[in-house]
Amino acid sequence: MSRLRWLTLTICVALGAGRANAQETDAPAFLKKAIDAHGGAATLNKYHASATKFKGTVEILGQMREFSGEMSCQGPDKFKIVSSLAINNQTLQFVHVCNGQKFWISELGKTKEITDEKVLKQTRYALGLDRPAYLVSLLDKDCELNTVGDVKVKDRAALGIRASKKGQPDITLFFDKESHLLVKTEMRVLDAMTAEEYTQERFMLDYKDVNGVKTAGRFVICKDGKDFIDLEFSDTQHVEKLDDSHFAMP
Repeated sequence: MSRLRWLTLTICVALGAGRANAQETDAPAFLKKAIDAHGGAATLNKYHASATKFKGTVEILGQMREFSGEMSCQGPDKFKIVSSLAINNQTLQFVHVCNGQKFWISELGKTKEITDEKVLKQTRYALGLDRPAYLVSLLDKDCELNTVGDVKVKDRAALGIRASKKGQPDITLFFDKESHLLVKTEMRVLDAMTAEEYTQERFMLDYKDVNGVKTAGRFVICKDGKDFIDLEFSDTQHVEKLDDSHFAMP
């Protein structure tokens, strides 16, 4: 696989996790307030799919490059990302598609299936984080929730909740203590280029109401504490279902 294909796969995962002193806050009760703040369980569970456009920058070899495209996801494990990356005075086109079973990357007009199970598992999980119903799924009986304490996120008071579920990586979610909106996630993820893990922090900013769901209009993603991706989203829509043909092999 080419270096650029590995790079865009790493970006794909990024699009889709410090520990403070533990406190006595009831994590499930706080999470329920967060679910209400994002639109309520009934509304979040209604929309299993979403589509959005994005543009921004990504760090490549020490330089921030322009990056744009369209992304659509359908829970629990279908997604499609069509993206353009500006590098060395060229605009390169990429398509990433997963139909729930198979995962393909189309690069420079050539399509290759990705069969590495570790990459497949992580990519499906990472993209699933952005489903409206994801927060509701954390209340499942097989998910263990623990508070990790009060912290500051972008100078705002926030509470961290660590979610642990068998077969999935632990993730810590930080919620604004006043608005109860999700403002940051932190987890260990696999770098597809180096096959080494790193700490990924995703900051959610500029919330807006989309179909009754509070939705972040901007993501700032850090890799081991360094700026990696900064994206703004537009034309975001949440829908109940996308046609299966949308996730066909590119």
